[in-house]
Amino acid sequence: MSEIQHGFINWSNLVSDVSLNLPLGIELSYLSLEKSNGLTVYGQAKQRDDYLTFKNNLAKLPYLSNLSSPLSNILTSQNIDFQLAGQINLTAE
Repeated sequence: MSEIQHGFINWSNLVSDVSLNLPLGIELSYLSLEKSNGLTVYGQAKQRDDYLTFKNNLAKLPYLSNLSSPLSNILTSQNIDFQLAGQINLTAE
């Protein structure tokens, strides 16, 4: 039983943190949180600043690192289809 509890990850806390850091101009279409593959997010930002705020907010979370995104995420100023990826460090939670 302790092995099961030791491997337990409270994913709802991570999902909650991501949602609490969403600016008003962001809509998510896909969110994946996996121990082995990390964070993957797809969505749309109304403005470039909305996207940059969201990315910066996620970068401040202690258990997310190495956030990366394609350059295309910032080439347009409005209605940006974006994607983000990063690593999850569960020991920092």
